[in-house]
Amino acid sequence: MMDFKLVPMDMNCKGISNGHWKFPHQMGTGKHVGFIYVIRDLYMRKMYLGKKQYRGTGAVNKGVETNWRRYTSSSKELNILLANRPKDEFDFVCVEEYFTKGTLCMLRLGLYV
Repeated sequence: MMDFKLVPMDMNCKGISNGHWKFPHQMGTGKHVGFIYVIRDLYMRKMYLGKKQYRGTGAVNKGVETNWRRYTSSSKELNILLANRPKDEFDFVCVEEYFTKGTLCMLRLGLYV
């Protein structure tokens, strides 16, 4: 997790079915393979950066929609915090959607550097 400056995330998302993700447009329309996200812990003033694909790529789940609308994180530490604290202490923000899996992975990696 990284420290961050607390900035309000007020996005008008009425009529958009993005689950808990804040993003000004409908996500998962089929044009993109996935998205980069930030989960902000508003109480501890930390954030977690990750990526999520919209569809499975394995032998069993290839092409099947993932759980992206309700997905939280692959981080065990973060999931423990989410399980034990009110959800309104966190912001789930989609940073951007990406057209290719390679770009999705490279950009997430680049954001860590």
